[in-house]
Amino acid sequence: MKDGKGAGVAYIHRVTREPREVRAKIVLLCASSLESTPLLMNSGICKSSDALGRYIMDHIYGGGGNGSMPQLEARPWAGPPSRPNGIYIPRFRNVTEKMTNGFIRGYGYQGGSSPSFNWGAPGFGASYKNALRQGEWSMGMAVWAECLARKENYVEIDRERVDAWHSHPQNARGVRRQRT
Repeated sequence: MKDGKGAGVAYIHRVTREPREVRAKIVLLCASSLESTPLLMNSGICKSSDALGRYIMDHIYGGGGNGSMPQLEARPWAGPPSRPNGIYIPRFRNVTEKMTNGFIRGYGYQGGSSPSFNWGAPGFGASYKNALRQGEWSMGMAVWAECLARKENYVEIDRERVDAWHSHPQNARGVRRQRT
């Protein structure tokens, strides 16, 4: 640290387990909300802030659906189409209001389609290879939403334990709130 700012990165080499250090004029940390926070806490940067580790939030994604479109010819060996084929349904809840029926903020959907090999094809040897090449088009959509930042959702480091990299691991705590 230099003048209260990061001046480089110290790390443990994953194979040799030797400590190493790299210096830089600018240090950027982008390791997700649950990984960046303990890194900052273990480094000593921002130690005077009561907000560090609190108000943890992340985005939720994955709920949605997918399926195949067997009526379309798929040639996955030719690569993906050379045109955009994604779909996006932007936020449509609470666009002009702050809250609707106790629900605040909003969510959107993202998706797309692509040809893929038929990995579940039956057969063995040459018959499997031929069936595998009979690709299929698949399409999927998923919801993208955010958790709300709350003070009671926090990450702290466990000073009693040390991991294999000589760092204190994290304990994440969150409070699930019921909609009232």
